[in-house]
Amino acid sequence: MEKLSEGLYVHKYNHQTNASVAISFGKEGDKVADMADATDSGSRKVGKYYIPRGDKDNKLLLIHKLLDESPNKWQFLETKANFTFGKGPALFEEHEDALSLQKPIKSKDFSDWVKRLRIKNLTLKTANQVVYSYELNWLVSLDAITKKVASVKVLDNNDVRVAKLNEKDTEIKGFFVHSGFGYKTPAEKDAVFYPAFDPDEPTKYGDFIIHEIITLPGQKFYGLASWWGTSRWAEVANKVPSFYEAAFKNGYFITHQVSIPTDYWDKPDWDEKKRAEEKKKTLDGIEDALGGVEEANKILFTFSKLNTDGRSVSGIEIKPVEFNIKDDAFIKMFDKANDVQIGGHGLVGKLAGVDSGSKMGTSGMEINSLANYVQNFLVVQQRELILTALDYLKEIDEIEPDYVIGFKNIMGYVPDSTAKNDPAHPNNQVNDNAN
Repeated sequence: MEKLSEGLYVHKYNHQTNASVAISFGKEGDKVADMADATDSGSRKVGKYYIPRGDKDNKLLLIHKLLDESPNKWQFLETKANFTFGKGPALFEEHEDALSLQKPIKSKDFSDWVKRLRIKNLTLKTANQVVYSYELNWLVSLDAITKKVASVKVLDNNDVRVAKLNEKDTEIKGFFVHSGFGYKTPAEKDAVFYPAFDPDEPTKYGDFIIHEIITLPGQKFYGLASWWGTSRWAEVANKVPSFYEAAFKNGYFITHQVSIPTDYWDKPDWDEKKRAEEKKKTLDGIEDALGGVEEANKILFTFSKLNTDGRSVSGIEIKPVEFNIKDDAFIKMFDKANDVQIGGHGLVGKLAGVDSGSKMGTSGMEINSLANYVQNFLVVQQRELILTALDYLKEIDEIEPDYVIGFKNIMGYVPDSTAKNDPAHPNNQVNDNAN
């Protein structure tokens, strides 16, 4: 029980007086990283032998922190990666029509190659890296004798830095790899150097890095995902649940008003001490009766002699105070922030995993059409980035030179609606020949 002023008391129950919510972004953002214990004093120098990612070389760590604080950002990226990967890579005839309308080519050599290099797993992991930062980094090792691809490893983009160029260099010559980049500046001797892949002489090096980015204006060395522009909207959406969490923990809501006549304890045979004891006993009893819930709320005590209609109050009156926790302003702001972010990620709301209820609709054909739209139009660059790297491997290993690699689309079958000649139909002969 806390006395605010004469005749006004408030009771907080199940509260945490030291609870607080801190969002560190903007000017302070470069000092915080949530992937691990990345710290930055603001004075260390970076990039003595490599080109840093951002001013403090921790751009990807800051993006990771933004995602970790969001209730749906990771879901957006996972959805985009799923559509990018589709049902995985397959072999197709080179044709003007969309690859999704063609039947995959059956090839034992290609199937064996896919299994040997674990191409499906490779491309799935890469899809997650690509949608995160529009960048691909593969560490490729060739067999010393055959000069064929022996292994391919997907590198985490945050572990890769472009080696500084000489004044006369016009292309990237190599890369440094170290798991501590972004958290600290490793000594050059501790970072591993790999040459860049040379498309003109693919087998020039035994170990090399294939580095591909979606080339946006001003981005010469590293990927910059277009969805990073939604960061401020993400911060807005992130603060809405923090507000409600703080409200529960710190007792934001007043749930009951207890109105007591000021002369309630004025009994003729009670002295001042007796009145004080009885007053405390009454107030404590009300607290116990109304304070037995987990959420942090408040009880407001007021004292008066007259009711609002001018009549005297003879007893204690307890009134519940209505407060809709789903405040329309905050919910609308949260929904708007999500809508903007969905567009920034190049997704459709009904496929982004955030629409619910009546928004989802009931048409399977509509959902299927939207899924095709995303795969055929909104993930083209992401897929091409991966396919470019796969083509390099395919060329080195001389696998099926007369055919091209593409991604099979995820296609939904809607009973009584999907045409029999549609690749999604289970009885379509295309599926019988699928690789």
